[in-house]
Amino acid sequence: MKNELLGMLVTALSILSAAVVSGLRLKPYIDAGETYTPASFMLYPALAAALVAVPVIFLLRAVQGTKEIEIGPLKFTERTPFMALWCILYIVIAVTFFPYDGPEESDLLPEPSYQEETESPLNQPVRLPFAVDPLQERSVEQRPTVPVVNSLTRTQL
Repeated sequence: MKNELLGMLVTALSILSAAVVSGLRLKPYIDAGETYTPASFMLYPALAAALVAVPVIFLLRAVQGTKEIEIGPLKFTERTPFMALWCILYIVIAVTFFPYDGPEESDLLPEPSYQEETESPLNQPVRLPFAVDPLQERSVEQRPTVPVVNSLTRTQL
């Protein structure tokens, strides 16, 4: 039982460390205001780690002849060896072969030209095709008529 708990602890720590590594690699993209990250950020390292982890785990299961894999004092049960090895390989592959490149200059927003700075879209008037301009003078014929309500009620008549 103690060996299984150690295996679960190693699996949990590898998952946590993979999450931390991904977060640290993602932070510069978030700071730069990127909407999407390149495939080399996580997809390629994740696929490479899976391509290595899955055959290695099946090979270890075949050599040991059981679903439970024992490596020294650690005992991995069910799917935990896949998770632990995948996370560890993801960290190694991502940091080693796919280092952070940062967002490219073309991905950043272009600097506004002088004309764009002087004509702010917030200062532009909005034109509605059927709206009446409130600054336009209205003639008496154009003014809306409001019916005058008689202050006398029917009982007073």
